Amino acid sequence: MFEISVIFKEAFEVVKRNYILAVPTVIATFVVTFLALALLKNPENMTAMATMGLVGLAFDFFAHGVTIAMAREALATGQTSIKTGASVAAAFFIHFVVTSVAIAAVVSVGFMLLILPGLVAMFFLMFVFPAIVMHGLGPVDAMKYSYRLVRSRLNDSLMLFIAITGITIGLGLINLTLASVPIVGQFVSVILTGLFGGFSAVVVLRAFIILDAAKPAMPTQ
Repeated sequence: MFEISVIFKEAFEVVKRNYILAVPTVIATFVVTFLALALLKNPENMTAMATMGLVGLAFDFFAHGVTIAMAREALATGQTSIKTGASVAAAFFIHFVVTSVAIAAVVSVGFMLLILPGLVAMFFLMFVFPAIVMHGLGPVDAMKYSYRLVRSRLNDSLMLFIAITGITIGLGLINLTLASVPIVGQFVSVILTGLFGGFSAVVVLRAFIILDAAKPAMPTQ
């Protein structure tokens, strides 16, 4: 049975036992921050800003993919490690890079078109990395698989997406407040972002496993 509260509770317990799940998101956050500081010399350069935004999203999605793989091990065995994340990142490197860039591009274009198309893209593509990790699919097939799975379980997928989006917005507001506190506030913000990255990865993977196991015959288009 698909119950979001149960999935969230399970994800919380997994992250509580495996704080290491925060590491990929934390690393991505630091990398993107340093790149932005190094490359964005002129805040008025819109081309550079847009490019950096795309690169930042790609790094975030790559980190999400690695965390999904670590979450798979944590769900299966009760624990995971950076070693698992590194080995998966190496094994699926091309798939993760291509998928991350493709999704980042689609979502970025969608958000430039009055935001809603970007949200729709994220909604239908939220199971792409679980499809890669669990079924070994390539980027295009994984995107198709995610789209079809969401369509086949539209109500459950929508409730999940709304719940995760709501928490993301809440975390964003907290981070805005923390950003005004020099050093300590920014450090706490990065840690919270990392922990949420781990939590959301477990939630998405667990939801994927449940929906994928119970799905009806999926539409072919």
